[in-house]
Amino acid sequence: NGTITTSNDAVVLGAVTLASATTVDTNSSDTTGDITIGAVTGGSNSLTLSTGDNVSNTDITASGAISGVTTLTLSDVGGTATLSGDVDVTTLTVGSTVANLAFTGNGSSVVNAVAFANDGTLTLGASGGTQTYNGGLNTASVDGTVTLNGSLVTSDDALTLVAVTLASDVTLTSAGGAIATGAI
Repeated sequence: NGTITTSNDAVVLGAVTLASATTVDTNSSDTTGDITIGAVTGGSNSLTLSTGDNVSNTDITASGAISGVTTLTLSDVGGTATLSGDVDVTTLTVGSTVANLAFTGNGSSVVNAVAFANDGTLTLGASGGTQTYNGGLNTASVDGTVTLNGSLVTSDDALTLVAVTLASDVTLTSAGGAIATGAI
């Protein structure tokens, strides 16, 4: 519930259930303020994960499934935010205060449009896996390398990708929406 803050200390959580909108912020001033979290059951609440001051090599690792979260916000991550489980949220917000993101969970889905804007690398999907972006997917504001894996699907919504690197076989399916890519 509410806000969980530390002063540059790591936060390690197992499986959690949100009872209200929740923020976890480590206020990192060096590389010790990482966040590690297991499965999250959202209960129709929002979750914000932040390492505080965008300190290089301060990471967020979410290894379990994340479901029932209305808005998942990643902010002030100087290292890499890794979401490797099945993430099913209404809205995913990744702004320019996030360096690198690995959003690799097979079966993941986001209801609303996602416009990634992180200032480092972005990895989407898993080899042989499927991710669904029901409102569309846009990587035009990502400053670093965008790497794709597996199947990226929308439900008649646009897929807008900057130059991408393919790390495995990739299928882009928009069910009628526009697909625009930079160099592959």
